[in-house]
Amino acid sequence: MKLLITSAIHAELEPLANALQAQPTEWGWETPAHRLLPLGIGPLETLSRLLLFKEKSSALLFVGTAGFLNPSQFQIGDLVQASKVTLFDGAALMGHGHFASLQEQPSFPSTGTSLELPDVSVVNSLCVTSSEQLSAAIRQKTDGEVENLELFGVAMAAAQLKLPWSALLGLTNQVGPLGGPQWKENHHQLADSSAKYLAMKLSQ
Repeated sequence: MKLLITSAIHAELEPLANALQAQPTEWGWETPAHRLLPLGIGPLETLSRLLLFKEKSSALLFVGTAGFLNPSQFQIGDLVQASKVTLFDGAALMGHGHFASLQEQPSFPSTGTSLELPDVSVVNSLCVTSSEQLSAAIRQKTDGEVENLELFGVAMAAAQLKLPWSALLGLTNQVGPLGGPQWKENHHQLADSSAKYLAMKLSQ
């Protein structure tokens, strides 16, 4: 079985596909040892695509981008690996809603091979955090260090498929009002950096 390498969008995987000399397929790219599959944006799209993917895999590896919450801890251009991912809801954090009393707020620890990068706790919501107020609430009320939109869906799918999962994230922006413009400016460069690092690791 092959390692399934996933991302949110085509542009986040194409540099790695080129580095691995992967061949195009109807769903992404493939090498003798790897399958590369863009999943779409958001945890629900990610979860459904992975559960419907018919090819058997040995493990899941997500490569993507994230925003960091603490500028004294991280900077744009850093590469990190997920130690766990937790789903959060901005309305609940801000006191505008709450989770049902019987509903847990689950967290999934990474179960895959270490990528030998700094470990981070990832928080995942349905939308990008664009306010300073919510960014501050995430820092105060969760142990999240970076924000990503897809990783919770990857981890949930991995649990259901009984596969180990890991994730490499390139930090493109600081979470908050400037996050969108910073992501647009930096995500191609971080895809290239991630591809170079992963190609090196996968060749070992």
